[in-house]
Amino acid sequence: MTRLLYIAVLAVWLTGCRTPATDAQLDAAQAVIEEQPDSALRILRSVDTMQLSPAEKARRRVLLSQGYSLKNVDIASDSLIAPALAWYERHGTAAERAKAWAYYGAVHVNADELDKAVEGYTTALRYAGRVRGDRATDKLRAAIYHNLGVLFSNQSYHAQAEEYFDRAATLYGELGEEESRMFGVLMKSMVVFTQHRYDEAITLLESIRKEAARSENPELRVFVETYLIHYRVYAGSCTPEKLLEDRNRIDRRDIDSLRRRNDKTLNENASLMMYDALCGILFFNTNQPDSASFYLHRSLRAVDKHTSGTAGLFYILADIYKTQGMVDSAYYYQACYVGLQDSIYRAERTQQVAELELRHRSQYEMGLLETRQRYQLWIFVLAGLLLSGGLGWGIVSYRRRLHRREEQLGEYLGLLESYRESHDSLTSRLQANDEREAAVKRLLEGRMAVIRDIASTYYLYGETRRLTEKMKELALSPAMLADVVRMADLYNDNAVGRLRAQLPGWTERNYEFAALVVAGFSPQEISVMLDMTLNGVYTLKSKLKRRIVESQAADKAFFARFFE
Repeated sequence: MTRLLYIAVLAVWLTGCRTPATDAQLDAAQAVIEEQPDSALRILRSVDTMQLSPAEKARRRVLLSQGYSLKNVDIASDSLIAPALAWYERHGTAAERAKAWAYYGAVHVNADELDKAVEGYTTALRYAGRVRGDRATDKLRAAIYHNLGVLFSNQSYHAQAEEYFDRAATLYGELGEEESRMFGVLMKSMVVFTQHRYDEAITLLESIRKEAARSENPELRVFVETYLIHYRVYAGSCTPEKLLEDRNRIDRRDIDSLRRRNDKTLNENASLMMYDALCGILFFNTNQPDSASFYLHRSLRAVDKHTSGTAGLFYILADIYKTQGMVDSAYYYQACYVGLQDSIYRAERTQQVAELELRHRSQYEMGLLETRQRYQLWIFVLAGLLLSGGLGWGIVSYRRRLHRREEQLGEYLGLLESYRESHDSLTSRLQANDEREAAVKRLLEGRMAVIRDIASTYYLYGETRRLTEKMKELALSPAMLADVVRMADLYNDNAVGRLRAQLPGWTERNYEFAALVVAGFSPQEISVMLDMTLNGVYTLKSKLKRRIVESQAADKAFFARFFE
């Protein structure tokens, strides 16, 4: 009993005494993480992880990943998000899995593991697509579309990048996130511009130019105006002087506010670098070398990673210094340009080789997978055919066995039916014999009574007229006639009863006459029993035969043979 009480107190202390505090800290961090990621990260770091349940640990890891992502902190290892991802895959909802997979993809983007990054983002999209009516999940889906667009754009997969940027802009528009929608359109225009579709890129930026001018985000305003001028430079639709006038319409306060920030984001640095490079190109085209050199140098100082576009800035600087007679500087920047072009060319070649190798490996693996699937399909088909054949053979053999059983059962049933018919026939015959024996017994008893009556009369009256009258009385008595009818029916298949049924309308005397005929009495005997003359007996017999033959009775042939 004491042990059980100790366990109960320990369980209450482990669960009830710590969960509300940790839940409050995690809720507070989640409430401010979008607006104040620094504060959210401080709260999350202050949580005592020893008191967290597995669900709370997974939630804290996802919030930490979200905070680092908002702070643009590159995490190149999945050690933070992988445990949370594993837990959510077993226990989480679709929205939680989508968020975990999205940060998993972001981690592998930072680690340059693009295959795993794409896997993370596409898996997150699949889970996010199962959630309906959740604004946070829809925003996450839009952000994943944007990140996939950036990822494919960096890999020069322009068609896929354009599609994902378009999806991101459309979804942001449906959510009412206009600023994010305009960034999506801006990124789509960059992809379109990369494919040398300059007019289409200009049209895309013109569609959001007025809205961007009203935006409170200076970065967006500078981006839109700068890239619009940049596109027009390549399109050749405006003179350098006109482009310089468009550049002068960019609000300098926006540029100054971006330059004064100490914690500029990557997009803000890119915006300033692009603005400075554009200014350098415009001043170079309008024969203002000093201003061009100033902006080009400032643009190059902001470059972290050189591309073919930034290499062209070195070429412009070399041309400027060559025109000004500064041969050493011109040679230096020309050497930088050539070196960058070579390094960029080698990097592109290396990347192309890696992409070709990856593509070849992917195609090879896909071919192996298709071959394996094809063999598996053939194996499944063969196994299915064998199974269906065995099953069909079993069914056929079983049906044959059932058919044989049915035939045997039919034979048994036939024998049983034959036995039943024989039994019924024998029973009916036995019953008929019993009835016949009973009738014969009654007739014999009647005959015995008649004999006794005759003997008694003869004893009393001797051979006198009285005896003759008594004999006639006995012969013509109803009892005697009834016995005669019963005897006739008994030995002639109920002939008298059938005659009465099929030939109605006869007189009772005619029925009695017919019964004596059926019973086999001779005309002389009938004349005595019915007190008729012999000629009257022959006449009536012929008359009744004719009536039988001319009737519609079903058994008239059966009846007529008694009157032959």
